[in-house]
Amino acid sequence: MLFSDIEGSTRLLTQLGVRYGEALSVQRSIMRDEFEHWHGTEIGTEGDSFFVVFAAATDAVNAALAAQRRLASYDWPDGAMVRVRMGLHTGQPTRLESDYVGMDVHRAARIASASHGGQIVLSATTAQVISDQSPELELKDLGWHRLKDIPQPERILQLMADDLPQEFPALMSLGTPTNLPLAPSPIIGRDGELAEITAQLAGSAARLVTLTGPGGSGKTRLAIAAAGRLASSRADGVYFVPLAMANTADVMWSTIAETLGIVGEGRAPPTFFEHIAQRDMLLVLDNLEQLTDAALIVSELLVHARQLAILATSRRPLHVTGEYQHPVPPLEIPASGLNAQDAQLRGAVALFVHRAQMVRPSFQLTDDNVADVIAVCIRLDGLPLAIELAAARTTLLAPHAILSRLDRSLELGGAELDRPDRQRTLRQTIAWSFDLLTADQQRFFRQLGVFGGSCDLDAVAAVTQTPGDPLDEVAGLVDVSLIRILDDRAGEPRVDLLQTVRTFARECLDAAGESESVARRHAHHYLALVEELGPRLRTAEYLTARDRIESELDNLRGALAWSLQETTNKATGRSAFDCVVS
Repeated sequence: MLFSDIEGSTRLLTQLGVRYGEALSVQRSIMRDEFEHWHGTEIGTEGDSFFVVFAAATDAVNAALAAQRRLASYDWPDGAMVRVRMGLHTGQPTRLESDYVGMDVHRAARIASASHGGQIVLSATTAQVISDQSPELELKDLGWHRLKDIPQPERILQLMADDLPQEFPALMSLGTPTNLPLAPSPIIGRDGELAEITAQLAGSAARLVTLTGPGGSGKTRLAIAAAGRLASSRADGVYFVPLAMANTADVMWSTIAETLGIVGEGRAPPTFFEHIAQRDMLLVLDNLEQLTDAALIVSELLVHARQLAILATSRRPLHVTGEYQHPVPPLEIPASGLNAQDAQLRGAVALFVHRAQMVRPSFQLTDDNVADVIAVCIRLDGLPLAIELAAARTTLLAPHAILSRLDRSLELGGAELDRPDRQRTLRQTIAWSFDLLTADQQRFFRQLGVFGGSCDLDAVAAVTQTPGDPLDEVAGLVDVSLIRILDDRAGEPRVDLLQTVRTFARECLDAAGESESVARRHAHHYLALVEELGPRLRTAEYLTARDRIESELDNLRGALAWSLQETTNKATGRSAFDCVVS
């Protein structure tokens, strides 16, 4: 069955006036010539529309291609373009007198009505038939679509031809069921991550992808953008489930059920599974880090719904079998010294400029202020949330003034009323992760704030006085994205904190009254390191010792600064540390 009509016929009538009849006549003549040539039977004609049936799907496809080619090449009056949309579906309608009736007829008509002028779209049934009979024909999968008055979603494909237009707007269907939030602004600097995530979930390999990263890294925004790209690939919909306020398994189950429109006893297992067992869906489970039973619930969902896929966001991975972890990195920060034109191509600066122009349209990145904007992005570790909060201050402050205030406080905040409380300031964002830790983990974390840069595990053990292998404690903080692991030249792990996180850790260290004792252990450890490496600078091991010292420069400077301060306070002259470094 083939349905067709002219797209924008009313507009065309207005444009051509009395010559519209001429165009309509030519269109009918071209269509009928090709229908007859390819053995089609015209069932119904009304205005500019046709309903034609063919005994063979390949005949219908060839008729559609031939008609589109002739329509595209015809010299229409007054420079007009007559664009005809065509939809094909293969089925078993019921013959009634000189007509055909039944759901297959309605399905064919709805498929055609979702297309655009110049486009040929097919149902999956027709696509399968012609793929078997004419494998040389090229098809483009347009995904699953809901059609008016058709209860089940329909998979629609586009017939491609090199000599016909191939790019069209999204189909005019009802769309896939979804409740994805509308993004308040475009996602910036995440093209690579979006491509990776959608590729993982579009195939059959990954059913669970967890986006991990520190607070403010943009996990939720990235998940929503990726889910939007995948919407047409899931017949039963894509759903966003906000779980930041959930703190028990019961609340998580009921929130998911409410999002899916499941009521009554179906809101909880095991009845819940009866509602989702056969549904081809993507669930975006947002903010799972505070839910201790999240991993168990996700596992049950995947076991009981074989066609379900999950895109989760969490500051810690779920550690579920089959989980694909996708750490969300900070945005790309340009090197200092780039000009405005080149710097704006990097994600962090591009986001700052975009957000600044949202609140101050006259803001421009120039060679005069680019150094300050880059410095702001460096100071904020390229974290999208932090950059957005900083850029919002351009209503009152120039980038240089914003930078100077960042060096004094984590209270940078935004005025958006719809922003969650945990994201109102940088401090609240980091505190959300900190509050998830046990008391021992909090102590361990805040003591890491004394380090001026990355450090090895020996330094971690000496400063925090951790019994046993400090790697176990480090792993716990990596899980909640409060610290990260770097590799030194020998491949050994080094513990590192983002600058914003380090500032928070130091504030916690001061509040706990531990700054003095921890700084003293830090200084003693690095004094011992310098006493060991100093003499080796005058031997054949010079290069090895120099490289080792260079890797610890930030920590050595921090220890020296504390030592000199202590010396000054006690008025006893130069410190032992000062003498060794000299």
